[in-house]
Amino acid sequence: MESTPPVITRTADAADPDVRRLVAAAEDELRRRYPEDDDLGPEVHALTWVLAERDGRAVGVIALCPLEDGVGELKRLYVADEARRGGVARALLSAAEDEGRARGLRALRLETGTRQPEAIALYQRHGWASIAPYGYWAEHPMTRCYEKPLVADAVASA
Repeated sequence: MESTPPVITRTADAADPDVRRLVAAAEDELRRRYPEDDDLGPEVHALTWVLAERDGRAVGVIALCPLEDGVGELKRLYVADEARRGGVARALLSAAEDEGRARGLRALRLETGTRQPEAIALYQRHGWASIAPYGYWAEHPMTRCYEKPLVADAVASA
């Protein structure tokens, strides 16, 4: 039986060609899932991007962005079709959480949409708690928001 190559994560910046390619694919998918809503939200200003690679090819991406004092936000989590259901999304979440801890953040938040049930299930499976929609997405009817404390004594601020 052939084993699946491991997922390797690394940080990158917005100019990285793999970041640009995967973010474009993520945005294309969002447009397909929400054809009546072309609002992808505010521009992403990442502290860093995290890429996931398998066999030397970048197959996933996530952005760690500033949100408010001590709280970061994850954006544009995306895994290429050919790499789905192989632990890539979990590796990206874990790497982004570790990056947030390393930057002294006490919690992370994220927003996803109602037509992304696999994302919702992923977040719930990995300790993310549902919170009220916040910020830009507060009044958007197709939004689901989540938060995860990064330190044991952090209090969720939902």
